[in-house]
Amino acid sequence: MSTRDDEPTTPVETAADCLDRRAEAVSTAQVERALTRLGGELTDEQRAAVEQLGARIAAGVLAAPRARLGESADRATARTVLELFD
Repeated sequence: MSTRDDEPTTPVETAADCLDRRAEAVSTAQVERALTRLGGELTDEQRAAVEQLGARIAAGVLAAPRARLGESADRATARTVLELFD
């Protein structure tokens, strides 16, 4: 998305990065919570499945907002996303 490593270059990219960071943080926290509640008896394969589920849920929830953000490409929408998710 960005032209340089991890630095966003437009307000829309900044907002999209914000969405991604927030989704990752929530997904990680909820996956860890679920894994704790499930106990330590999970296989590596089961743990990976729970982690993948968390990532897929976060991606699914953010698919529409990210698409709308990409379609709009305006500062007002980007600002709103930043206000809501940062």
